[in-house]
Amino acid sequence: MHLLVELWTDVRSLKLFPALVAGTLSGVVYGVNCAALATVIFAGPLSSFVFQGTGALLFGSVVFCLSAALTSGFKGVISAPQEAPAVMLGALGATVAAAGVAGGSGDALFMTMIALLVVVGVVAGLCFVVVVYFRIADVFRFIPYTILAGFLSATGWIVCVAGLSAMTGIAPAWETALQFTEPVMLWKWGPGAVYGLALFLIMRRRNRFLIVVASIVLAVALFHLSLILLGISVEDARTAGLLMSGMQERGLWPAFRVSDLAQVDWNVIAAQTPSVLAATVVALLTLVMHLNSLELASGEELDIDKEFRITGLAGAVASLGGCSPGCHMAGGSLLNRKLGADTRLTGVVAAFVMGVFLFFGSELLVALPVAVIGGLLIFFGLGMLYDWLFDLRKRLHWADSAVVLLIFLTIALFGFVVGVVVGLATTTVLLVIRLAGTDVVEAELTGRDIHSIRIRSVPESAILLDRGDRIRVYRLRGYVFFGSAHFLVNRIRRQLNATPPPACILLDCAAVIDFDLSAVNALTGLVRLADPCRTRVVFSSASARIGDNLRRNLPSDIWNRLLFETDLDRGLERCEDILFAAEQSGTPDENAKSRSDLLERIADELDRYLSEQSFFEETMDRLEPWLEPREYEAGETLFMQGDVREGLHVVVRGRVSVYDAKGVRLFQAGAGHVIARHATFSSKPSQTSAVAEVTCRTMMLTPIARLVMEKNDPELSLQLYGYLLGAQDG
Repeated sequence: MHLLVELWTDVRSLKLFPALVAGTLSGVVYGVNCAALATVIFAGPLSSFVFQGTGALLFGSVVFCLSAALTSGFKGVISAPQEAPAVMLGALGATVAAAGVAGGSGDALFMTMIALLVVVGVVAGLCFVVVVYFRIADVFRFIPYTILAGFLSATGWIVCVAGLSAMTGIAPAWETALQFTEPVMLWKWGPGAVYGLALFLIMRRRNRFLIVVASIVLAVALFHLSLILLGISVEDARTAGLLMSGMQERGLWPAFRVSDLAQVDWNVIAAQTPSVLAATVVALLTLVMHLNSLELASGEELDIDKEFRITGLAGAVASLGGCSPGCHMAGGSLLNRKLGADTRLTGVVAAFVMGVFLFFGSELLVALPVAVIGGLLIFFGLGMLYDWLFDLRKRLHWADSAVVLLIFLTIALFGFVVGVVVGLATTTVLLVIRLAGTDVVEAELTGRDIHSIRIRSVPESAILLDRGDRIRVYRLRGYVFFGSAHFLVNRIRRQLNATPPPACILLDCAAVIDFDLSAVNALTGLVRLADPCRTRVVFSSASARIGDNLRRNLPSDIWNRLLFETDLDRGLERCEDILFAAEQSGTPDENAKSRSDLLERIADELDRYLSEQSFFEETMDRLEPWLEPREYEAGETLFMQGDVREGLHVVVRGRVSVYDAKGVRLFQAGAGHVIARHATFSSKPSQTSAVAEVTCRTMMLTPIARLVMEKNDPELSLQLYGYLLGAQDG
């Protein structure tokens, strides 16, 4: 009901006229295109059945176009049989003819080919529906662009070759090359080639459907005018192969009768099972390519599951009439948008025009010159060659362009299956090389650059400033595999060879997707190299699987010295402790100047610390009447997330850790630090939790005490606020 209302609304709107114009043009162009594709599919021994094949494709075009127009999420879409599957099926037809059909008659060969089209269409339709059912349609978006480009450019070449073959009746090959230079053959394919090339050049400058329609009408008129001027009858032209011929007395529809299925050789079809599956994959790739083009050019995001379902069901129905696989036509659909025909009426009108062709256009079709059909094929083929081989080269890296060219040449010389396999292999190798060259180290830091949030004593802080470069931190990212892991290990090996070697190496895996087995082996070698150097290796945020793999590959004594921490902060804390232990043990042997610098730095830090501590004690003495003392045992909670805090806490003794909602430690507070400073000014629920790490003493200032203090001792309040501005908080 909603669909009818939408159509009726568009009929009464300004969209009606653009829909009639765009729909009529699309119907004419894609109707004639059906005749062109029929010459590709029904070639060689099947060429006498091109007329009936055209009817089968026209029937499918009506089904495709009408179903997409009424149900697709892209308004103004045109759907029709596609060139790429048609080219594959044309090659398949030659294979079927060469295999021989039981009965040996032309009708039996034709019906076997029709049955093969039905099988391909039904299988493809079922595959589309299965893809939707398991929600894996988006997987096809990850198919490398270079493979699609190579595949489509090769399709363009084969379509051009099919155009020459349709005009001459000879399959272009090295052994038949000289035949194309004969005068009779030149007159057969020359005009069509000139027409296709001229139309291609014109459409590169002004891409309008009306130009294609006008060129077809003009070419047909000039051809028949030439026949009159040369005194050649229509029958003589048809006998010479210049006009379409076939069993036009039966009309375009039905292309066959149900009783004709008795002539099908099912053994031949069963032998083509691999090719049927290959054609299905081609149909899937073609749909994905057109959907991506529609989304990219229009800026709209389509429901890919819905579009797959529409195409699959329409393809299954269309195949019952002998049509090859089809899908949305990105070029025609986008041109309709430019004409302002973004309405479902456009596809309905196009389907109606092709329906008129199907039931009443047989007389027009037999007047269609073969040169026009061949010229249109050359036009379509040149367009695909230019878009996917030459124009695309400007936007690709030279290595990607080389892959596209390799796939193009392989398919042109050895066929689609070999070409796709070569393309996948080459793309995979290129991807591995590129990933291997990608740096998996997001950042390389030292203990001077980054610290844990644990409170450190003055001597420890000075050691971190002076000796922090003995802690090497590597923040890793992405997928680490054999190539990138090799570069990582070599990078760390250079540090291990330094004098002195690092006291600790921290590998932070928080941004790592995964390690492959070869990467784990490389890390195992790294741990073995670090052990003789007395360098401890620490992993932070590493998955349990990485730990299990390392444990299985390391000796127990080395494994026991390997450390794992839950996050980067805990890993840094562990590395700092390792550094302090190394310094206390007297290794490495420092020279006198380094020790003097360290003592001087400790003295400066100690002086600053004592000044801050003196100010803190003086402030606490004056604030004591307004503060409430609190005592907490190790592990006791000061407040929990979601609690309304009683007031701010000033830590007098011990250590307190503050955590976020996920349990990640935000910071550690010690003597002189303030926790929850806002709690004395606001009663909002806490966003954090605070836990005593050891026995702690705090002094709490409640909101009420603050208000009384502000009233009775404004000077002390100002001193408190100054202290709060400089103190750490959670």
